[in-house]
Amino acid sequence: SAWKAACWARLGNGAKAMDNFTYAMHNYTTNSLFSICSRAMQVDGSFGMAAAVAEMVLQSHENELTLLPALPESWKDGEVEGLRARGGFEVGLRWQSGRLVSATLLSRNGDPCRVRSAVPLKVTARGRSVSFRRIEPGLIEFRTEAGASYALTAAAR
Repeated sequence: SAWKAACWARLGNGAKAMDNFTYAMHNYTTNSLFSICSRAMQVDGSFGMAAAVAEMVLQSHENELTLLPALPESWKDGEVEGLRARGGFEVGLRWQSGRLVSATLLSRNGDPCRVRSAVPLKVTARGRSVSFRRIEPGLIEFRTEAGASYALTAAAR
């Protein structure tokens, strides 16, 4: 179920990912949150489900970060901090009514950052606006400095 949830999340289908998450919680998870397989405790399913949940809110493949790519409808409001993404980024996200409100990015390596979001974004660092290049609708790229934090907020429409 963890593998299925992660696959559906990667495909951007939050509803199917959530169906598999719920099924696993009810059928393969103990009260301690360890997974079971043939009545034996398994840590693989627990770690896999944590990865699937992370995949629902942040994906970092193909040289870009995708924010809330497979957010289940039932997770209307929420936030997460400390997710690690490819490219040396640490990410925090906050959303309301199923829509991104803000994100924080800490650049560990100082590499350029590409961000895909369903909502237009404004980027700031140290209280100043950061210029970015719009690659296509919903995808921006900006330069980063190692150790610097960047605030991304939903821009007014």
